[in-house]
Amino acid sequence: ISKIINLKINTKKENTNKTSKIISIAGNNGQAKALLTIKISKKLKRKKLKTLIIDLDLLNMKTFEILNIKNKEEQSLKIEDHIVNKNKYLSLLSGKNLLFKINEKIHAEEIKKIIEKLKEKYEYIIVNTSLECFFELNKMILEQTDTIYLVIEKSIEELMELKNITKIYWENWKIEKTKFNIILAQKKNMELKILNEIPYNTKKEENGTSTNKYTWK
Repeated sequence: ISKIINLKINTKKENTNKTSKIISIAGNNGQAKALLTIKISKKLKRKKLKTLIIDLDLLNMKTFEILNIKNKEEQSLKIEDHIVNKNKYLSLLSGKNLLFKINEKIHAEEIKKIIEKLKEKYEYIIVNTSLECFFELNKMILEQTDTIYLVIEKSIEELMELKNITKIYWENWKIEKTKFNIILAQKKNMELKILNEIPYNTKKEENGTSTNKYTWK
């Protein structure tokens, strides 16, 4: 069954003092993650919500490639100088530019402060994370994230890999499980079809106690 991603977005004008939301895209497949990132950003654009994509998947950098955007190579200490504006509602920031200032690596705590500052400017920040590099940074991002979409392409290999991926996020990194939505997708050329979205569920037993169960198990 084809299903549209169920983002619960409040379209009413929010209090300007309220911080924005962070959405993270997780998983192994570089192109599928990038396509999902762009798919969500387009939905936010239709709702006229100012969005920033941060691409931390440095080995692939697919969001820039798919959107046909050239990354800025500014020799600047100001993070604003590295942001590329696609249109009125969508901007992009390369993880490379977030991680380094004139070839000097930035400490993770400083990056955390930068993201907090960016949240004042954007209503949504979508982070395309990576399991291949900068583990501590990606872990820190996921800890600060409001919603995590774990995208798995429809194949036996990726479904079998799901156990290994979730072990990293849930057992090793101790990321809160209720943040996760499993996205089962099918990739064709440069399009991503969402086959199913499976959220983490908390069910109540007959005695009134809560037990955490995954609907996808």
